[in-house]
Amino acid sequence: GRTPLRRGEVIVSVSCPVLREYGCAFKKVGMRRSLCISTVNSAFLVKADPSGRRFEDVRIAFGGIAPTPARLKAVEDQLKGGPISKERIRKMTDYLPDNIVRSRSRREYRETVVRNFLVAGLLESLAEINILPE
Repeated sequence: GRTPLRRGEVIVSVSCPVLREYGCAFKKVGMRRSLCISTVNSAFLVKADPSGRRFEDVRIAFGGIAPTPARLKAVEDQLKGGPISKERIRKMTDYLPDNIVRSRSRREYRETVVRNFLVAGLLESLAEINILPE
C-alpha cells in the first residue's frame, strides 16, 4: 500500500519489452473525452500458432469494473489451443463470469462494454498480426 518512491521522485516513463509475433490492443471508454479516468478499460495480447489458425497464447485484462484490475483466465483458457474464428471469439462472452462487474455504479452499462470490448479487442489484436478471422 505504499510507493517505493522517495519524496521528490517522479516516474517519467514505463518501458515494456516488445513481444515478437504478438498482437495487442487497448480499449477504453470514459465519461468525457477530456478525462483520463476510464469507466472501463481493457488490454489484450494474442499470439497465433505458426499456421495462423489457432490461438497459442492469449492474455486479457479489464480495469474499471472492480476494485482491482481483473484477468479473464476462463476466457484465456477457452481460447488457447483453439481455432481462430469470429464465431468462436463471439462465443467467448458466454465465459464471462456473472459477477465480472463489481462496481457499484452503472453496472449494466459496464457489462455491455465488457462484452463488446472482449470481441473488439481480440479482433483488433489479431488484425495487428495480419490475421483476419472469418
